[in-house]
Amino acid sequence: MSESEITLLMQNIRGTDCGGFNNPALDLWNHRINIALKSSNYPQIIIWSNGKDNISGTDDDLIIPYGQKVPK
Repeated sequence: MSESEITLLMQNIRGTDCGGFNNPALDLWNHRINIALKSSNYPQIIIWSNGKDNISGTDDDLIIPYGQKVPK
């Protein structure tokens, strides 16, 4: 996905009242949520937070789908 497509997607997602945090573009530490499109036999969207340390690829990253590695 391009930067403009990601920005448009994040602007159009609506947050919820869950946990008192309502900005789906940011994680619980107010860091930007990352989105990547991985292509193999079928396209796959990977969404991740860099976690509390805000460093991509470390053990505190939160990644969907579970078990994926942070794209480089």
